Amino acid sequence: VGLAVDDWHQSSIWREIKKTNNNFTSIYSRDPKDYDSSLSSREITRNINIRVAFKHSASEAVAYWPIPTFALGPPDPYEKGYRAAGLINSGRNKATLGVTQFLWQDDESTTHAQGMIERLFQFFDDNPQVPQALIASEDGDVTRDVYRKPGTPGLQSVQVVPTVYESMTGLLVTRSDRVDRYIRRYATHEREDNQNKDTDLGKLWAFYWDRDKAFWKWYEAQERAKGAKLSIPPSTMSTTYWHSQLPTLWQTISNRGPGEFQPSPWLPIRWAQHQVKEFDAAPVLGYLHRPIKVSMQDENGKRLKPALQAKALQAGWLQALDTLPEGHKPVRVFYDTTDNQEAEIALTLALHGLNTDGHGIELGNVDEGYNIGRRLGNTGVSSALVEINLATIASYLDGGTSAVVYAGADGSLTVQMIRPPDAARKEKNRANRGADPFKFGSPNGGAPRP
Repeated sequence: VGLAVDDWHQSSIWREIKKTNNNFTSIYSRDPKDYDSSLSSREITRNINIRVAFKHSASEAVAYWPIPTFALGPPDPYEKGYRAAGLINSGRNKATLGVTQFLWQDDESTTHAQGMIERLFQFFDDNPQVPQALIASEDGDVTRDVYRKPGTPGLQSVQVVPTVYESMTGLLVTRSDRVDRYIRRYATHEREDNQNKDTDLGKLWAFYWDRDKAFWKWYEAQERAKGAKLSIPPSTMSTTYWHSQLPTLWQTISNRGPGEFQPSPWLPIRWAQHQVKEFDAAPVLGYLHRPIKVSMQDENGKRLKPALQAKALQAGWLQALDTLPEGHKPVRVFYDTTDNQEAEIALTLALHGLNTDGHGIELGNVDEGYNIGRRLGNTGVSSALVEINLATIASYLDGGTSAVVYAGADGSLTVQMIRPPDAARKEKNRANRGADPFKFGSPNGGAPRP
């Protein structure tokens, strides 16, 4: 889990939310005098936040295995040609992830992450061998500056409260059952050496970077063939291109190792034992349950009235509860009313109606309802992933299942549950990553600033 919003990172954000302890007060100052006037300082914050998001998520991806990555960025209304996929290589470089290989699986320049999160789940359904995927996002005033209307001035060096905070996220989603089924028993005992081209791992490493360089020309040719306006190449090889090149690699590999391993697009070679050990050592920080999308429109496409919105959301909430193991229910909910006050009304009515025994969630309770639009501020397209990552942190550190509710571009709402790992798994995490695994690898261990 990688999370950075303005100058706070990782579990420090959750700590500050609890310390502020107010439904209507942000952890960030609303006084312009509290912000650095230097534009270069804000750009540094943007770069640091990208590094943090990738360092704390993608760094736990298995080395030397190209990981499919979903990237989100703000809208490009004037078709400047920047792709959200540019975040992938930017994050790799800023987090100095030298042995992590990425594939551009999907990207979107948009206002809402709902559709991408749905596609992430569909991706795992459609590709049963994939053991890991990464989803990342970036937004903020500095991030958006390149997308401004042509001929208009860019950001200036003035003291100002950000309209959209520099909000970067990374979320590594894994399926350990797939490692057990498709990878573990076939793993080789070759030592870790990506420069040894006598091994299949060394061959894949060299082949990946050779094809990554060739991808740019292929991408430009594809765009021209479609008659599309050329966008700036995303500088990360696409999954489609990589898979099309693999037959050439397969002609060179030995495929030596235990069992009858069949190379495939997502597992082009056997993993080595050191990769399996790396996967096993990575912390399990929570369980992300399937999103439940709730339409806020009737069959004619007309917006539902508030009472019917609440009723629809109640049904979606109950459906989301059904994704949890028996006996589990959320103790808190994260949501965002930025540009969507209507959602708070619907959610308040829905949860109030479900709270028949007095033990349900009430949004007005400072320890149960977390409106990140107020507790933090505008986080742009990162909003849904900020919620998910915060919910993961809260459930892990404070216990209990967390719910998140986030909107789509069509006004629909998604309800999703995040469940913490059990005590045994937390103890294993502690041995590998410390008491607060969200701070593992931070320069100062995530210690509060003086």
